[in-house]
Amino acid sequence: MESTSSWLLVSLAGILIFMWVGFLIIIHNLYAAPIVIPTVATVPVYDPSGKAPSVTITSPRSGELLTSPLTVTGEASGWYFEGSFPVELKDGNGAILAQGQAVAQGDWTTFAPVPFKAGLTFAKPATASGELVLKKDNPSGLNANNAQVSVPVQFNLADRSWRSAPVPTAACLVSGCSGELCSDQNMVSDCIYFPEYACYKTAVCARQRNGKCGWTQTAALKTCLAKAGK
Repeated sequence: MESTSSWLLVSLAGILIFMWVGFLIIIHNLYAAPIVIPTVATVPVYDPSGKAPSVTITSPRSGELLTSPLTVTGEASGWYFEGSFPVELKDGNGAILAQGQAVAQGDWTTFAPVPFKAGLTFAKPATASGELVLKKDNPSGLNANNAQVSVPVQFNLADRSWRSAPVPTAACLVSGCSGELCSDQNMVSDCIYFPEYACYKTAVCARQRNGKCGWTQTAALKTCLAKAGK
């Protein structure tokens, strides 16, 4: 009888020890194992189709000889900000002949291609070839958001209309959020301030030799810009 009682006590003690070890194992796993939190993948809100911003030029056509005024047309998606994006025309030396805005001819907020139209007026170029540059409007100022399309163009220098083209006489205007733009039109900038903009407060905005409005590159302005850019 006594041996039976001892056996029961030993068995009970073994069961209690087993349960205690099991409890310790559960507690260890609960606090040692990492807690996995389900995550949801995020997709940049841009175009549900996943297509990158693009632009297509329908005019001027390839090989067309250009004269002034020039109308640029095409379609673009993801290039507009407030319904427009910048356009430049350069000669073969890289000198800017004209600048303007390609204006959306429809709802520019859609992800589908939207037609655009831009008008450029310029004096007779010094070279027979040049470049048409379309730039994605980038109000953020981030390099990652920059994009542009450059198209080689040819000018019809033999066209008689160059001789009778009127010389621009409109006054040059200072515009932009920080007064950093010089043009014959009231331009809107992205309002991102750079130190060199302070140099334009004492600079001269006037029509230059190429017939376009611009900042007169005096020695004082060049020095100020060089210092501000450091």
